[in-house]
Amino acid sequence: MKTDEIQNDWSDCKYSGGKNPNFGTRCIWLTYWVMVSRNEVRDEALHYFLLILCLLAFPMVGEAQQRATIVLGTVGGAHDTRVNMVNGQLPDENPGWFIELSQRAANQCGADIDFVFMPWARVLKQIESGSIAGGFNSSYRPERAIYGVYPSINGVPDKRRSSQFYKYFAYAHRKTQTDLDVNGISVVAERNASIIPDLKKRGAKITEVASYTSMLRVVAAGRVSLAVGIGSRLDRIIEQDADLSAKLKKLKPPIFEKIGYVMFSKKFYATHGALVECFWDTSAQLRETGWFIDLRERYWQRR
Repeated sequence: MKTDEIQNDWSDCKYSGGKNPNFGTRCIWLTYWVMVSRNEVRDEALHYFLLILCLLAFPMVGEAQQRATIVLGTVGGAHDTRVNMVNGQLPDENPGWFIELSQRAANQCGADIDFVFMPWARVLKQIESGSIAGGFNSSYRPERAIYGVYPSINGVPDKRRSSQFYKYFAYAHRKTQTDLDVNGISVVAERNASIIPDLKKRGAKITEVASYTSMLRVVAAGRVSLAVGIGSRLDRIIEQDADLSAKLKKLKPPIFEKIGYVMFSKKFYATHGALVECFWDTSAQLRETGWFIDLRERYWQRR
């Protein structure tokens, strides 16, 4: 390893604030190396004592350290500024601001990150089983907290470290006079969506389907009175489908407003708790930077 590379890595150690769980052993070695190079270890006995301590307790500098991989799941098919899928895949360039934010946060925490796409009900099952590390974006629900972990302060979800604010809207056929009173009304929602218990409390008759596109099609066909889901996602689908655009209307104001989080599996958190907390913290901190402001603006300009 070159001297300038050692100095750069040592600077990372000094300013990482201990948040990177993979830095610890490497930083001990780098500190010793820099002290020797600066002739700060003058006593020969101390020199050999520190050397033996490092040899016994920590891996050698330059030895490859295993990086954890965070696998996050979410619903596929998104094509917007947040997650920009092209032909069912995330492109290497411009994959979406949330993807780039998560990649940078994971890297700063010393981890790799991958994304998998599937129906939301399956995302939740994969989190419960520990097959994936977590999912986004999940509203807080007590039944999900049985197997999932949210960023929290004293047991209360921490809004500062949330990932998304959602507005849920209802969509109806243009020929109907349906309003936002869902009592006794047939409503279609995404399977296992967090709003389903809320809709049931209001007296709605719920049908669950696997995708947002299916929701809109059953309303357009007149089989269900309302579709209720995240407005930004439903709007995008309608804009790209002439038949749906001609048949459906959006009812205002929003019927619900919710907060979404990156929820992690308790099984993953049990073995990577420091990494998860680092990811939540770093994501929130990055959102306050000029880099993130410029990133979002770049994506908005590409719309």
